[in-house]
Amino acid sequence: MIAMRVLIVDDEADVRELLTHQLQPHVREVRTAAGGEEALAILRGPNAPRIVIIDWMMPGMDGLALCREIRKFPVDKYIYILILTARNKPQDLVAALEAGADDYIAKPHDRAELVARLRAAERMIRMQSTLVDRQQALEVRASHDSLTGLENRAAILDRLDAEIDRCERDASPLGVALIDLDHFKRINDTHGHLVGDRALRAAANAMAGAVRKYDGIGRYGGEEFLLIMPGCDLTRCVNQAERLRSAVETMHPEELEGIRLTASFGVSSVEPGMIPDAESLLRAADVALYRAKQAGRNCVDFVPYTEVKNY
Repeated sequence: MIAMRVLIVDDEADVRELLTHQLQPHVREVRTAAGGEEALAILRGPNAPRIVIIDWMMPGMDGLALCREIRKFPVDKYIYILILTARNKPQDLVAALEAGADDYIAKPHDRAELVARLRAAERMIRMQSTLVDRQQALEVRASHDSLTGLENRAAILDRLDAEIDRCERDASPLGVALIDLDHFKRINDTHGHLVGDRALRAAANAMAGAVRKYDGIGRYGGEEFLLIMPGCDLTRCVNQAERLRSAVETMHPEELEGIRLTASFGVSSVEPGMIPDAESLLRAADVALYRAKQAGRNCVDFVPYTEVKNY
């Protein structure tokens, strides 16, 4: 049994009916379309088939044109295309493959051969999906901190550079916060590094759950984190930082064995029309973080980007 869904695209109803009858005993689900536009709508919809049997000669959008449109789809949703046609000259095979087809079978076809080719198609799709999954896993591993699951230092700084470019391009505000877990060395020294690792994970989870979906947060180094807040002026940045500070203070994860965890926040932002640079923005947030620690920790302080030269 072929576990994947198959789409048959042919303008002739009797051909669609014949192929459906032949394949139903061997395929999880067979869907049909009478033309290219209908096929594209199905393939862009939910639970779309990953294997398509396409007739070459159709009015409007022919089979090769449909192949080219399907090949514009994202590579992680690869669709296997089998062209079924009475055209069987070598140049026809070349044209079909160059248009994006994966396989080619001439009419009149043999049912056993068609089913065998579909099984091969299923194997190819599963192999491709496995490769995509592994590639995505490697990308996540390269860009995320293995302990907290947040973006690592390189990735969060890359995100900051991208947001600075957008801030300048769109003349929009941008805020950042540097976050430091209070007295973290004391946790490691008193309870051990395993408990310290749990504290880092718990704090990261608490803050990640409090950010907006378009914010960025990553592990900046050690027990420090960097929060990026697109579209936020200084007042909104402080309010957002306060939300995260409260999220850390009020959490009571069982794995911390009753340890109370707090964090200090240093905030800065650039206003619309400014031309910021990452180094100055981070320097302003770092000055604000120092002031928060001097004020007793477990609080939010801020330094406007324009005042960084004064500190």
